[in-house]
Amino acid sequence: MSGVDPTELVAGAWQLRPWPAAYADLDDLLLEQGFHGADLLAERHARLDGWRHGDLLGFAVREITTGESVGEVVVRIEDGTASVEALARAGCAPQPEAADAVRRWVGGALGLRVS
Repeated sequence: MSGVDPTELVAGAWQLRPWPAAYADLDDLLLEQGFHGADLLAERHARLDGWRHGDLLGFAVREITTGESVGEVVVRIEDGTASVEALARAGCAPQPEAADAVRRWVGGALGLRVS
């Protein structure tokens, strides 16, 4: 798939900002996920460039009224199929409605099958 325009979504109390626009929290989130050193740099690069390549679309999940970063939703695209994964930050509850909104967007706006 070719590039995808970064798109901001809203899911109830959650603002979903594409990583290129919300990169300030990305390193902290990746550190929480166990990335360090060269692996952290490579993963940051992949997340920030994923929209341009159309294969890795990441969204920062933020509480809409406070802007608090509570996690991310990651879409991995391969052979016309997308997988959607929601990851909560340490100490934050998972936000399934955020992942559901991204699944609907992937299926509707991008026309991809979601596994």
